[in-house]
Amino acid sequence: MARSPIPADIADAFGEALVLLVQWEGGADEPVAILDGRSMKIAMIFELVADRAFRDEVPRSMLELLRTYAARDAERQKEIAVLALRPHTRSRRGVC
Repeated sequence: MARSPIPADIADAFGEALVLLVQWEGGADEPVAILDGRSMKIAMIFELVADRAFRDEVPRSMLELLRTYAARDAERQKEIAVLALRPHTRSRRGVC
């Protein structure tokens, strides 16, 4: 089965969730982002995107945000290194 492109509303929620993740200091309640008019924990949005495996690649700007987040912790740096190994191609819409 062919993978579909990520819908704009999910791409927008993913981008918002990513920014919230990088800004989050931890310890407080998990941040929420809006998807379809509902507040969702950012982990739920990340899981939604990961589970659906859209064909679009993560834009370079989002990868840079992930690298910023990963730089705070050695374990996360190992995990983000996997993304750096994948070639980046510009998505058709320029979003996730």
